Amino acid sequence: EALAQSADILVAGTDSVDLGSAVRQLSQLVGPVILAEGGPTLNAALAEADLLDELTLTISPMLVGGPSPRMLGTKPRFPPRDFSVDRAMSAGGMLFTRYLRNREDR
Repeated sequence: EALAQSADILVAGTDSVDLGSAVRQLSQLVGPVILAEGGPTLNAALAEADLLDELTLTISPMLVGGPSPRMLGTKPRFPPRDFSVDRAMSAGGMLFTRYLRNREDR
């Protein structure tokens, strides 16, 4: 309640976050562009709900060993999603890329 005095509070789900509801509410509040930064768990949930239209990926020229989950976790729970390169830029030895979702309705 104290937070509601200085921030908009959105409720999306009861026991867990309903990402579809959250995205719809955020879109009404701030417009159609929402930046979601997360790890494999959030990325996989957004992809599974078919809520990703754009992917920005930074590639750093460093090799590191050890076990690590993939960008979308370890177990695919949805069919592959098709993206195309929109742009790529190199700076400071890193590669910054932006991919856009290929959708039938575009």
